[in-house]
Amino acid sequence: MDLVPFNDVLHTAIETRRAFPESVEVLKQLLETYVSDPLKDLRERRRIDRVAKLADEKIGDRKKEENIEEVMNSTEVEPLLQAIQDDDRKELQEIWANMLAKFATGNMKGFRRDYISTLRKMEPIDIICLDSILSIKNNLGFVDIKDIVNIVSMDRKVDEDDVLISIDNLIELKCLIKTESTFTITQMKAPYGRKLYEACQPIK
Repeated sequence: MDLVPFNDVLHTAIETRRAFPESVEVLKQLLETYVSDPLKDLRERRRIDRVAKLADEKIGDRKKEENIEEVMNSTEVEPLLQAIQDDDRKELQEIWANMLAKFATGNMKGFRRDYISTLRKMEPIDIICLDSILSIKNNLGFVDIKDIVNIVSMDRKVDEDDVLISIDNLIELKCLIKTESTFTITQMKAPYGRKLYEACQPIK
């Protein structure tokens, strides 16, 4: 199975999704498949090729799952395949590749399909801020929101207002917990955000 280029497996999985659409989406899928925009198809293929290449690099010499075609065509992976086709933001393509590498090698644990829709509602700066906040040590003591904004702003060299906007969005997405005026950093870190962050990390 390792002899089959991962790029081919990914393209096959996506083409299979097009060939066997859900009944409600039949007309839409047929239109997209047979009356497709050549430029749109080219952009999608470039996105797929880029993520497949990144995933292959992350997999390295690790053994891929023997049933990799079945894994790539599973409903669990389906939202990820759609995201790979649609999103060309490099920060997210890195995350898609990390996830793909974990699925391909059987290292993805505790995955939720809604992680993908949550990530697609984020801007790259939201991912940066989540990473920075989750990296803050839990022994910091009591802080307020200004302290957190200052830490993230200095840590990642981003504007404080942008950090505040990101925190609001991360709270809305349940990746962070809305806190009282003073709080410990542990009280701000949401279980959902921690687990999503773990799923986004490179394969170990």
